[in-house]
Amino acid sequence: MLVPEYGKMYEHRYDCRFIDRYMPGREADVYVTDRATVVKLFHHEPPFLRELEVYQDLLAKNIVSVNEFAVPVLIRWDDELRAIEMTIVRPPYFLDFAGAKTDEEYQLLVLHDDEWEDQCVERVKENFDDRWPDVVAAADAFARATGWVLMDLHRGNLKFADDQ
Repeated sequence: MLVPEYGKMYEHRYDCRFIDRYMPGREADVYVTDRATVVKLFHHEPPFLRELEVYQDLLAKNIVSVNEFAVPVLIRWDDELRAIEMTIVRPPYFLDFAGAKTDEEYQLLVLHDDEWEDQCVERVKENFDDRWPDVVAAADAFARATGWVLMDLHRGNLKFADDQ
């Protein structure tokens, strides 16, 4: 497994080892550590800052789940390395908050593009087939409980207990 240089710096700085690459992503790569946690190494600062903001807010509100969906818990972060370490969660869960919007930001999107919500629902229908009403209900529950609107809903970021 090839670990980027800033990942090696994280391992050294926080005395851990990356033992598996969990998944590559558009915004970041995720590694499993020898402490049974995951570290998300971001490629760019804006998604790192947003995801960190959401995790800090969830931690401050003591939110570890919404309905039956688990939410990873923030363990530590490193601004210089654009890294976030968090707990591992099992389905059902919500993941990946780099694209999340505050309710105010979401309302501005809707205000400036009256087709925005319809396009979001269409993407959810494409990703989740007949489960799409459950996804919309879960995302609405998340927004009500946290104040954050999830914008990147797909099968990697939202899993149900019975998903394979």
